[in-house]
Amino acid sequence: MKRKILLSLLLTSLIVSFVPYPTVSASDKYRLLLFDETVTVLDSRTVQVLLNYKFMPVLEKDHYFKTWSMYIHTADACGIKIEGENGSLPFKPIVEGNWTRLVIDLGREVYDKQSCLLKISYFAKDMMEAKGPEKTLRMWTVPDKVYKENVTLTVNIPKGYGLIEYKPPFLSSRESADGAVLSGHRLGVGADESYYLSVKFAETVVQYDVNYRYTFTNEGSTTERKPKFEVPGPLEVGRQEVSQISYNPSPISTSYDESGNLRSKFRTAPIAPGRNTTITIRFVAKITLPPAINDSYSGGLDEIPLNLMKYTTADTYWEVDDPTMRDLSQNLTKSETSVLNKVKAVYNFVIDNIEYNDAKFKAILSGQKPGRYGAIRTHTLGSGVCGDFSDLFVTLCRASGIPAMVVNGWTYDGDELTSHRETGHAWAEVFIPRYGWLQVDPTWKLFGRLEGRHITRLLRKDSSEPKVIWWWVNNPTSSELKCDITFLATEEIYRPDLSASVSYETETHIDRDLNLRLALSNHGNGTAYVTNVTVAVPEGLVLLNRSLYSLGELRGYESKDLNLVFNATSIGNATIGVTVRYQAEGGGIETRKYNYSIVVIKALTDISCSVSPFNITTGNDVRIQGLISPARPGKNVTLTYITPDEKIFTRTVITGSDGSYNDAFTPDAVGSWNVKASWEGDSTHADATSQSTSFTVEEKPSFGGIPGFPYESIMLGLLLGVFTLWMLQRRR
Repeated sequence: MKRKILLSLLLTSLIVSFVPYPTVSASDKYRLLLFDETVTVLDSRTVQVLLNYKFMPVLEKDHYFKTWSMYIHTADACGIKIEGENGSLPFKPIVEGNWTRLVIDLGREVYDKQSCLLKISYFAKDMMEAKGPEKTLRMWTVPDKVYKENVTLTVNIPKGYGLIEYKPPFLSSRESADGAVLSGHRLGVGADESYYLSVKFAETVVQYDVNYRYTFTNEGSTTERKPKFEVPGPLEVGRQEVSQISYNPSPISTSYDESGNLRSKFRTAPIAPGRNTTITIRFVAKITLPPAINDSYSGGLDEIPLNLMKYTTADTYWEVDDPTMRDLSQNLTKSETSVLNKVKAVYNFVIDNIEYNDAKFKAILSGQKPGRYGAIRTHTLGSGVCGDFSDLFVTLCRASGIPAMVVNGWTYDGDELTSHRETGHAWAEVFIPRYGWLQVDPTWKLFGRLEGRHITRLLRKDSSEPKVIWWWVNNPTSSELKCDITFLATEEIYRPDLSASVSYETETHIDRDLNLRLALSNHGNGTAYVTNVTVAVPEGLVLLNRSLYSLGELRGYESKDLNLVFNATSIGNATIGVTVRYQAEGGGIETRKYNYSIVVIKALTDISCSVSPFNITTGNDVRIQGLISPARPGKNVTLTYITPDEKIFTRTVITGSDGSYNDAFTPDAVGSWNVKASWEGDSTHADATSQSTSFTVEEKPSFGGIPGFPYESIMLGLLLGVFTLWMLQRRR
C-alpha cells in the first residue's frame, strides 16, 4: 500500500513538472480590436502621439497575459505615459535601433477572450525632417503582425502650413485657417498589412534672398568699347512676389516680352580682351502656397478662354502635331470630361513611364551638353531630366487642347545652394478652368501644389526655346550665370516653458498626513537643464520627504511628478512655497515661484455612549460607559440625563488613559430615561456628542397582605414551610 502511494506521488510530480505554468509565451496569439492613433505636429522637430490600443488574447485555457510588449517607431521618446482601465500602468522602455519597445505591466491577468485597453501618449523628436520651408513627418504605424479589426489614423498639422503630399492613400485631408487635418478609418486590416505614414507639408508663406550674377567674358582680341546686355529680371508672377530689388550696374531700360518675362537691359564699362564684366541682380522672392486643388474645379475644355489657346500650339521641343503624340494624348484624355482629370491622366502617364536619367544629369554637371530631348525622344527613350519631363508633359497637354507652358527656375535644397545654371530646374504650369494656372512638377512628382522651394526665373509660353540672354558686342563673348539662394527662415525659437500644477486637499486635520502631488510640465519646445525644485515648509507643517529635488533635464513637452507628504502639527492657515529653477537653452536661468494655501483644522473626534442593563427595577444601578476616539485621556465628559417627566440633569466623569469613561447611577423614577455623552474638545481636537441612548426603570412587585414584609422574605418563608412538610412526610 505504501509503495502505491509513493509511486502515485512520484507520477504526480512528473506530470506537474511538464505542465506549463499559465503565463505568456512568444507563441501566444491575440487580436487587435482597436488601433486609434493621433499624431500632432507641435513644431519643426517634435510630434505628440496619442494611441488607444485595445487587444484581446486568443490563448489556451488558463493561459494569460500579465505583461505586454509592443513597439513604437521612435528612438527619441519622452513624456511616455500609459494608462489602463483603472489608471496608470508601470512600464519599461527599451530602445532597439530606431524603435522603442514598451514592456508594460498590465496590473492584472488577461485571459482568453478578455479585452484590454491601453492609452499610450508620448512625444517624439526623431520623426520630422526639414528642408527649407518643407517639413516631412515619417513613421511606421499599425506595425502589429495580427488581424486588426478597427484602425483609425489622424494627423494634425499646425496653422501656417499647407499639405503637399501624404500616404497611406486611405487618408483624406481637410484644411482651414487653424491648420490641416488628415484622417482615415479602416475595418478589417489583415495581419500582413502595416502602414508607413509619410506627410509632407510646407510653410504657406516663405521668403528667399536671391542673388543672380551674370558674368560676360570678352573672348575676342579687341576691347569692347560699348557693350550692352539684356537678361531676365526679377519675375513677379502668380504666387511669387519680388521686393527689395537692387541692380549693379543700374539697367538702362526694362520691358516685358510676350510670355510676361521681365527683360532688363544694361550698358557696362569697356571689356578688354580676356577680361569680363558682371551684372548683379538681387531681390527677395516671397512665395505663397496656392490653394489645394480638388474635384470642385471641374470645368471642361469649352471653359478655357480663347486668348489662351495660343498656348496649345506646337514648337521645336513640343511636337504637338506629331501623330504619335496626338494619338497618345487623345487616348489618355478622351474618357475624361473635366480638364483637371485630363491633366491628371497625362501627369500619371509621365510619372509612371518616364525614369530620371542620372547619366545625363551627371554629364550636365560635368560641363557636357548632352542636349535637350524634346517630347518625342523623351517618350521613345523612356527617360530624361527635368526639362525633358516637362517638355513631354506640356506637349501631351497641348495636344488635348489644354494650355500649358514650361517654367525655368531654381530650387532650394535644404541648406545647400543651387549655384550653377546647369543645376537649375524645370517644371510646368497648366491652365485649369475655375482655378487658373496650376503648378505641376512631374520630375519631383508634385501635382497642384509645389512645396515652396521652386523660384521662378523664366516662363516659356510662346516658344520652347526663347532667347534668354542678348548682347550687342563686336567680339565673341561667353556668358555664365550663378545663383545664390538663402532661405529666410522664420526664426523658430526653442525655449522651455515650465509650470507647476498640484493636486491636493486644501483643508486637512491636525496629526493627519497631507499628500500634495506636484506635476512639473514643460510646455515649451526647448529643454530645461539643471531643473531644481525647492519646497518651503511653513510653521505648523512637517515635510516627511526631501525639500530639495534635482530633476536634471526636462525636455520639451515632458512632465515629471513629485509626491510631497506633509504632517500638520498645529491648526491655522499655512502656505507651502514651491520654487522651480532651471537653465534654458542658451544659458539663461529662469525662476518660477508658486504658493499653495492650506487650512489646518482641529482633528475630528467621536464619542460613544452605551447603557447596561437596558431594563432595571427601582433601587438598582445603571452603568453608563463609552469612549472618546481618538483617545483623549483626562478629559471631562458630560452625561446628560432626561427623566421620564422630561427633567434634565447632568453628571461629569473623567476619561481614563485609553479615553474611556464609566458612570454608575441609581435612577429614582420609574419610566423611560435617556442619556447622551459629550465633550467640549480642546486646542487640537474638536468637540463631539454621542447619540442618545435609552433605558427603562420598572417598579419592584409586592404582596399587599403582609405590610412591612418584603417580597424576598415572604418567598423564603414559603420555601421553608414546604421543606418542613416534606421532611415530616418522610419520617412517617
